[in-house]
Amino acid sequence: MNKSNLLLCLVLLVSVSSAQVTNVTVNGVQTGASIVQGSLLSWQISLPAGGTSENVLWVDVNQNTTVDVGTDKQLFVFSQTDGSYSSDGPGDNDGLPNGVINTSFVAGLAPAKWIFVAKHNNVSMAASFTITPMSSPAATISGTISGPGGLNKANILVEADPDNEGGGDMIFWHALTDSSGNYTINMGGNPSQLNPWRVRISREQDLGVYVPTPPDTAFNVAGTHTGVNFQFIQGTVISGTVTDGSNPLEGADPHTHDALNPFQGGDGFRDVTDADGKYAFVVPPGKWFIHFTKDHYFDQWWNNRSNSDLADTIFASAAVDSVNNVDGTIVLGAAIQGRVTNYGMGVRANVQVTRTDNQQTYFNSTSDNGSYSVTVNPGSYYVSFMYQDRTIYYDGLSSPPGDVVTVTETGTASNIDADFHVGAPPPPPPPMIIDIRDVPNDQGKRVFVRWREFAPNPTDVGDGPPVGVEKYSIWRWDAGFWTFAGEVPSTHDSVYSAIAPTLFDSTITQGQRWTRFRVASHYSYNFYVLKSPVDSGYSMDNLAPGTPGGVGGSANGNNFVVTWNQSEDEDFRYFAVYRSTTSDFGVEGMNPYAMTTDRTYTDAGVIGTGTTYYYKITAYDFSGNQSPASAQISSGTTGVEDTFGPPQEFSLKQNYPNPFNPSTTIAYDLAEESFVTLKVYNTLGQEVAVLVQKQQNPGRYVVDFDGKNLPTGLYIYRITAGNHTENRKMNLVK
Repeated sequence: MNKSNLLLCLVLLVSVSSAQVTNVTVNGVQTGASIVQGSLLSWQISLPAGGTSENVLWVDVNQNTTVDVGTDKQLFVFSQTDGSYSSDGPGDNDGLPNGVINTSFVAGLAPAKWIFVAKHNNVSMAASFTITPMSSPAATISGTISGPGGLNKANILVEADPDNEGGGDMIFWHALTDSSGNYTINMGGNPSQLNPWRVRISREQDLGVYVPTPPDTAFNVAGTHTGVNFQFIQGTVISGTVTDGSNPLEGADPHTHDALNPFQGGDGFRDVTDADGKYAFVVPPGKWFIHFTKDHYFDQWWNNRSNSDLADTIFASAAVDSVNNVDGTIVLGAAIQGRVTNYGMGVRANVQVTRTDNQQTYFNSTSDNGSYSVTVNPGSYYVSFMYQDRTIYYDGLSSPPGDVVTVTETGTASNIDADFHVGAPPPPPPPMIIDIRDVPNDQGKRVFVRWREFAPNPTDVGDGPPVGVEKYSIWRWDAGFWTFAGEVPSTHDSVYSAIAPTLFDSTITQGQRWTRFRVASHYSYNFYVLKSPVDSGYSMDNLAPGTPGGVGGSANGNNFVVTWNQSEDEDFRYFAVYRSTTSDFGVEGMNPYAMTTDRTYTDAGVIGTGTTYYYKITAYDFSGNQSPASAQISSGTTGVEDTFGPPQEFSLKQNYPNPFNPSTTIAYDLAEESFVTLKVYNTLGQEVAVLVQKQQNPGRYVVDFDGKNLPTGLYIYRITAGNHTENRKMNLVK
């Protein structure tokens, strides 16, 4: 091999090896992340800039952190593209083609062991994590799945999601059934604000030959809902192959129509053909037409029928396990496509395409936005459009036959459009919220609101100048009223983005707290004011506290006392103390040795043991953000002088943690010997616990309080020591 060929091979090897997923983490780690349902779930995928990752979420049934196809359960398959908000799953949050896909949303996944697999260029990496149950759900939905004896009732995914318009955020709550088919969906946040909710057996899972009934059920959620049950019945597998006449056809859409009512609506039962042209789906008992379609191809009904009136029927019953070889052949054709509007607004209309020699006529109807595509044989055609009681002909003619449209082979004639002027100019469609996302690297209470505008060109209303969008206003739902939250001038863009304030901040103590928004478009002279469907989003404080400074240490007898400066962060929650016998240790992945709201910690009995201990301090805020670790201090840096005597003054500390469930710690300092009484009261002034009632010497004291037998609520703890009496409040949240 000569040098140039060798160099070429090396370049190819390097390029192939780099064009792959290089790292996958969930909540910052590849293995062992533990996430409470309702808190923030995030993953990060490193891959070539602009690349697409093919992702799969598995339930790790045998809990060995490795995908075992025969045992574990595949539930979600979706893709993500670096730099794109749009995909068949969650988008890339940063919207930048920077080689990293960042995703974060509320962890609505069912409590279980999970494995997240990301693949690019046929190279995959995985990260394992655990979703744990939330302790205090805002609402619950429970029920039972029943079915034939062969049905495995364990690990069936039941989901609840808002059954309303709009919505760009991933809002859902999941549960997995136990071996008896029982499930309970725990819901966090403010679910009643998103009513109604739809509960269903997820279509993302393989249910074998069984079909759930009812397919779903919708209701308003508030509190506890029981008896939301599903019955599985045995279905029939319909399978076959779709070709283009010579080769298997990937991406075709074989689907069912009810033979008794072929066009009743709904998406029926369907599959998408694989690279070999094969498909399979399960249908309940009934009579079915099978329809084979794909864009730019002539559709076909089974068995080689051109329309549903002639189509053969597939009979499915519980006694028939499968119907095989339901094959289809669809042929690539030419296409005529365009859009039908009324005053520039997309409308549903009928389209007729007729050969100029009258030998062939094709019919179609437009979608909601007015677009259509008709597959035809090569030739010359006239195109006419019917809307309400009017007919017009391409191009803009009111009398037949119109202009000729010619297509050859498998080509496409585009922009074969029509614009009606029927009735008064209709109002344009309202703006549509695309998504509501947290503003990164801030202290919370702010979100990005992105919306899409469907406004046509300025409308001529007869008198005066044309009417167009002048501005957009953002509104927030606040205590039963829509409250103004911001305004954006129109720049004639299709997509807008603005930062809006939320009502709440999401924290680890209160979970994800959602705020509802809508956007209104204001036309000239307020001729139209059009409001978008409502959508919800949450904010998250993701700016870490400052690094604790002023770290020092001194011996106090056999104890070592570590001190540091008080945090200046407004959302400070507590300090974490880390200890190691290794110098320059890292705190990542370590559990705190101690946690405190004070700026001092006493490590008892470590002086004189012959072991040197090293300490670092971090600060946490209420959103769970952790500061970088402080400078290191060691127990060997001081002598044995007694620099810390008894406290100089009486002090009652705030309990930690607060809110708490079910236990918390109360600390206090005594500057002199006193008879101490420490009691807990409810808001009615009733005594619920006596924690201390005895004579005590000067010093620092810590007492634990367990509220497991008490209801959620506000409590007061009161200390009396000599002439000192002080009260503090604490919250028990279950």
